[in-house]
Formats: sequence, C-alpha cells, structure tokens
Amino acid sequence: MYVQQLVFPDMAPPVRQSSHEKGKELEQAFGNWLSGQNGYETIRLRNSVVGRVTIEEPDIHASRTECHTKSRAVSRSYIWGGLLLAASSVFVHAQKHQDAVTLFFLAGGTASLAYYFLNLSGSRTVTEQRHVWAECKNWSDRVDKQCVQVLIQSVWEVRSSPVAQWKPDLVMLVAAKGFTDPALALARKEGIECYVPDGGGFLLVK
Repeated sequence: MYVQQLVFPDMAPPVRQSSHEKGKELEQAFGNWLSGQNGYETIRLRNSVVGRVTIEEPDIHASRTECHTKSRAVSRSYIWGGLLLAASSVFVHAQKHQDAVTLFFLAGGTASLAYYFLNLSGSRTVTEQRHVWAECKNWSDRVDKQCVQVLIQSVWEVRSSPVAQWKPDLVMLVAAKGFTDPALALARKEGIECYVPDGGGFLLVK
C-alpha cells in the first residue's frame, strides 16, 4: 500500500523583537554611524551621568577631541599704547632726576613687557573634548513634543549639575518613524539635532 508522506510547514510564529531590542538595535546603528562618519572616538551606550537631582542615562554618549585656534582678547595696539605711555612717564621722571639706573632698567623692562604681552595677544591652539548626548526612539509612531520636553529636562539636569562627569555640547534625537511638527519646532528652538534613518546612514531633518 502506498502511503504519501505529508510534509507540514513550520508553523512556529515568527520571533518578534521587543521594544527594548528594537531600541538597542537603533542605538547600535546610530553609534556606529557617529563613529564611522563623524569621527567620534568614544561611543558608550547607556552611560549614566549624575544630574542636579537625578541620575540620567543617555542612550548614547559620544565624544571626540577637537582642536581650535583661539585669538586672545588683548589687542596689540592697546598693548603698545599702554607700554609707550608707561615708558614715557618713567623716562620723564628719570631725566628729571638724572637717574641713569632708572633709564637702564626702563629699557630692559619695556622690552621684556613688550615681549610678554605681545605673546599674550596672539592666537593659541586649544584642545577640547566634545560630548554628544543622543537619544534613539525606534517607535511605531512619530516622536511627539512630549518626548522632546522630557529630553530637554534631562539635559538641563546634567548641564546644571556641579558634579556631572561630563556635560553635553550637542544633543541629538533619532526617530525611526520621524517627528511630529510640534516636536521638530521645539527641538529646533532648543538646538537639538533631529535624525531619521536613511538607507545605511542617518539624515538630519532640517
């Protein structure tokens, strides 16, 4: 007797990612993008930082070293003017009293002061550590205004804290499904950069 072998398809339901897993996946992708495309040297996920009252836990803490050339505030013309005024005052005093010693020290002192202050008035290279706070929302809906408000409060907690291990120079918010118009308006007002996934990378929403 012929018996046909029945083959049943796999009836197991597909494994669905939890919201935590989906969020972690977006965090990892954005962290890799920050490191690969934007030159951030250190990427930490869920790195706690002490706020003013609470302990905050940004999804991503990214940092990199940046070098800037800064001009010193003192103008060379003001320096020369001040030095010449002081020198002329001492010179008149020395001539009046025929003080050769004063004249000798005046010449050397004026030259030293000129060298010192002119060096102060130039530019210098400053090395700074730049910190980024990034939040990633892999939600099924768009990020709303309330979410942005919560982020603003959390960032303020850290920026106003006297004991924070680091303070964000830049805040980023990533949304898998985009943002509502009120959320975008508030984020722009507060200087928060908003991103959405774009192919293999992320796109800044302007």
